[in-house]
Amino acid sequence: MKYRHAALACAALGITALLAGEASAAPKDAQAEAARKKALDEDFLESRFDAAEQRLRAAIKACGSDGCSRKGMVRLYVALGSVLSGGKKELSDGSDAFVEALTRDPKAEVDPDLVSSEVTFAFDQARKKLGIGGGKPGKKPPGGKKEKPLPVAEPDAEKEKPEPEKAEAEKPAEPPPAPAPAGEAKRNWITLAFSPDLAIVSGANVCTKDAQANDHVYCVRKAGTHYVGTPALDNGDQINTGVVLSTLRVTIGYDRLLGERITLGARLGFAFNGAGGDAKFLPLHAEARIGVWPGTDPFVGAGVRPFFFLAAGVAQVDSRVDVEVLEDGTACAAKTPSDTGSECTKPSKDGVLEPRKQTVSAYKQAGLAFAAAGAGVQIAPTPGVAFHLALRAGITFPSVVPVITPEAGFALGF
Repeated sequence: MKYRHAALACAALGITALLAGEASAAPKDAQAEAARKKALDEDFLESRFDAAEQRLRAAIKACGSDGCSRKGMVRLYVALGSVLSGGKKELSDGSDAFVEALTRDPKAEVDPDLVSSEVTFAFDQARKKLGIGGGKPGKKPPGGKKEKPLPVAEPDAEKEKPEPEKAEAEKPAEPPPAPAPAGEAKRNWITLAFSPDLAIVSGANVCTKDAQANDHVYCVRKAGTHYVGTPALDNGDQINTGVVLSTLRVTIGYDRLLGERITLGARLGFAFNGAGGDAKFLPLHAEARIGVWPGTDPFVGAGVRPFFFLAAGVAQVDSRVDVEVLEDGTACAAKTPSDTGSECTKPSKDGVLEPRKQTVSAYKQAGLAFAAAGAGVQIAPTPGVAFHLALRAGITFPSVVPVITPEAGFALGF
């Protein structure tokens, strides 16, 4: 009796040690399972198949030879096989991953939520390689009965020849043609945009000969000719500080997506609404642009894409403001120079007899170079079609004028 109690005690200690060893033999199971869930629930469902594969392979590598339990390793290899065959359409690699899972557990099954024709084909190929038959992946045996583990056939073992009808029934169907990769970003974009310039201008005595010669101002009479009269100083002839609608632009552009969030591109277009008369105006618009698009894979799929950008290039910004000028009575030989109602008798240089008072259009001409920074939002109803709105603030030089430019456009990606 005494020996019997001792034997029972030893057996209990052995079972306890075995259970403790099993519990401590898989210290990385929790970490591996977290990686598996993240790969399937986030990366796979959002079509980031490369990321899902990398995450699962990293988890398998981290488990090593004894870091994870047999069950944990089986779940990782089944998940890897599903990503490779069902997501990336790499049926051979997916089948190899399923072989690793079935080698550890011949009863391993595919998650029913991940089953597709590609996954089924790869899984069947793996079972065929190991000589495991019967049942379909992802489904339990009928009647709720558990399958008995099937032994792995030796390389030189003689296999039972299936009956012709049964072999025909169990012959796996040919996998369907692999569809085009889902969720791939469009890397080339053609844009068409319209943008009006809003310049901030000011000035005094803007239509004098000195201002027109040195301050990039061009004044035009109502008749459309260049005003070359002699306005009285500090009596009208000024532009109060404010925002003025200036030139208008239509541009076509090309942008190339570099990586996931950076675009590099150029714009070329036509500007109009510049100075009239004989004024020189450059209608060309040319710029280089770099854009930054926050978020994860912003160009994958449809949606809303905010962005920021820097731009620089060549453009002329002409801003028109109507000003009142009073002709200098002495310069224009008025009979009574001090009387503003006394009309001029001496014509200007171009032979025009100026009215004593008149309204002329003063054009502030800015540029020809500019630099700007801005932000906007692109709305993509489909992955390859998008509309955008943006606003940028910039400055022209060497003729310095602050300019605010809203922009609206349309883009096609390919």
